[in-house]
Amino acid sequence: MNTVYGGMEEYNCSDMSQYGLAEPAATVRVHYTEEQTVEDSEDTSDSGESSDSSASSDSGDTSSSSSSSSESEEETTVTVEKDLVLLVGNQNEEGNYYVTMEGSKEVHTLSEDTVDSILNTEISSYWDLAVSPVTVSDITSLDVTYQGQTNTIVRNTEETTDEDGNTTQTITYTWNGEEVDKTEASTLYSAATSMSAQSKDRSLEKTGEDEIVVVMHTADGDYTVSYSPYDSSFYYAEDLQGVPSLINKNNVNNLIDAYLTVIGEK
Repeated sequence: MNTVYGGMEEYNCSDMSQYGLAEPAATVRVHYTEEQTVEDSEDTSDSGESSDSSASSDSGDTSSSSSSSSESEEETTVTVEKDLVLLVGNQNEEGNYYVTMEGSKEVHTLSEDTVDSILNTEISSYWDLAVSPVTVSDITSLDVTYQGQTNTIVRNTEETTDEDGNTTQTITYTWNGEEVDKTEASTLYSAATSMSAQSKDRSLEKTGEDEIVVVMHTADGDYTVSYSPYDSSFYYAEDLQGVPSLINKNNVNNLIDAYLTVIGEK
């Protein structure tokens, strides 16, 4: 929900009732998730050890870096659930609404058109159009089923440490135990994870058989997305929350082409 305040009415309001915000006319609650990076530090000063620095490359080259510290830090990405609550109060003489964020003492104004658009817009307009919530680095392997045949393309990560303590991470991709072109495999992984819907609508119904099915294996579980022809312009799929989605036909064709390229059939 992107909104632009019309102006600041009061910075440190002590009486919200004068703006109709003690008992708001409307409450808009947005529940969302946010990816946050947390650093876990391990003190190694007593042992005299220094921390290792790692660098990864998906472009075909390996890289490394080094640092000296009494702490070893490891970054972990966590998903945090959050709520944003907007309270809508009375209208002023210009027709603008007084609003505040729950827990805040600031009172702002929003135009009548903005408030109407928030309150009268279908909830589907706020849905994330992404079909897959995972990134390339999350995936350990992909199972792709197309034309009755299933193939697994594995993403391998190897770390090596030199005598100075510098850690280098090398990424390769394999199919049937044989290494495949890194750029081609990376293109396939990107096509699978970056798929976005043109629209989402719970009233949509599947009209055909699955043409391509992608299973993404991660440390947190397996995620499956199936694509079936819907009409001349779109494919039907369900996101990982089960919401029916229409995917641009060209995007699915790019996914199929990337897959066929990796297994040498294009």
